[in-house]
Amino acid sequence: MSKNFLSIGMTAILVTFLSSGLALAKEEHASAALEHATAAASATEAEDISAHATEALKHTRPAKIANASLTDAVQHITESEPHLSAAVGSALAGDAAGAAQHAKIAKIHLEAANK
Repeated sequence: MSKNFLSIGMTAILVTFLSSGLALAKEEHASAALEHATAAASATEAEDISAHATEALKHTRPAKIANASLTDAVQHITESEPHLSAAVGSALAGDAAGAAQHAKIAKIHLEAANK
């Protein structure tokens, strides 16, 4: 009897630990994507915009997976991706102003996803 009780208790602790880890992952990737999009939007050098937009893109897929149950959040994250890609493309073409504009639009979507 005490062995079953101990097993149930350990299972409950494990489930709690894993679920809190998933919640942290949701916040971590979505926040990181927003942080990099914000940095890209406020940067003035094409190289900096490209670097931050690229980093933001690295976090969008894990953020979508972690937030799969939140349809609106996933939609906003998905809508940010073409703007982040366009920011990288514009920055690589030397158009820092255009890149920053795309990054600002991506930032708006990621802010909405993080609400």
